[in-house]
Parts: sequence; structure tokens; C-alpha cells
Amino acid sequence: MEGKIWSKFHPLFGPDLKVGFETTFPAVTVLDLLDPRYEKNGLIHYQPKKPIVRVCEPATKIVGSCVDGQIAQVFFEPAPQKESLYRRLVFARKIRDDGKPRLWIVAARHGEIATFGFDSWNSNDQRYLALAYPGESVDGQFTPVYFKIQNGKEGFVYLEVWALDDEVQALVIARRIEESAALEHLRSATPDEGGEAKIVYSV
Repeated sequence: MEGKIWSKFHPLFGPDLKVGFETTFPAVTVLDLLDPRYEKNGLIHYQPKKPIVRVCEPATKIVGSCVDGQIAQVFFEPAPQKESLYRRLVFARKIRDDGKPRLWIVAARHGEIATFGFDSWNSNDQRYLALAYPGESVDGQFTPVYFKIQNGKEGFVYLEVWALDDEVQALVIARRIEESAALEHLRSATPDEGGEAKIVYSV
């Protein structure tokens, strides 16, 4: 257990794009077997208006960064899935003191015709983006998600993020990709004066 990073979110692109691994249980689930540091570090969240409790995972290891490198890897050893309802990857970004996001960010996936999340026109939450894990793909694997980030003088940065797991651990991997490798509708999304995204739909 030593060496775990007892935070809810862990950096992929510095503080501006982080990821958390979350397991949701019925509220009546007994969590006594969890390390006491889960509760001490605020990683157990009871929902007052819902009969559920969410457990956020500390990272066991973080390797690399997509800020000054090409790839970032975040390792987790999730709580046992027995009796759980579902799992999610939750992405979070940095919000300034004035309540506005520090960087413009939108996301996209294969099979979806428009961008989503964060600054996208159809997003209801500028701070968080939660995606089902592993989701409902045909092969049972997490469908990669792509991010477009406006990073100051560097211009636009594109990331591909995917995840996999075995019986013991889960691994989230982010890597930089060239603009030419990004999805067409992600390349077409740009910030307008209001900070949201203009979308050019693929045909």
C-alpha cells in the first residue's frame, strides 16, 4: 500500500487535464475493508440525494507527462468490484480563481458525430467529464477518447486516451498525437469568442 498517491485526480496534461478512477456501490455496501486512508483523504463520497457511494482510487504510480513529454501513464489498483454498480473514468481540468477554465478543451470519440465535454456546445459541466468504464463497446474494451487542448503559444495539442485492466490493476494511458491522426470533427472544433466550440459536422 505504500507509495500510493492519495488524490482523487491524477495528471495527464499537468493540472489542466487529470483523470480519476471511480467505483460506485449501493449506499448500504460495507466498505470496512478499505484502507482508512480512503476516508481520511476524502476519496469516499456518499450522495445525499442518491442511494449510492462513490469510491475514488488513489494512483499507485504515475509515469511521464503529456505536458513536456509524449506519453503519460497512471496506474490504479481499484477497490474490489464485487457488489459494485458501475465504474467510471472521470476527467477534470483546472479552473481559475475567476471560475473560468484555464485552457479550452473538447473531446471526441469514434462513432460520435460531434465533440462533447468541457467547452463543447453540448456540455453541461465545464469542470468534469465522466465516461463509463469500460463502457458498452462490442469488444468490452474502453473506447479511446480524444482531446483537443488550446495550449497558449504551442497552439492546439491533441491527446489520445485509452485504458485497460486485469484482475489486479487498471492503467490509463494518454499520448500526444499529430493533428492529422485526430478525428475530423475534433480537428474542426475551434473556440469562438465566447469560449465554446464551433462544430463542423462530418458527413
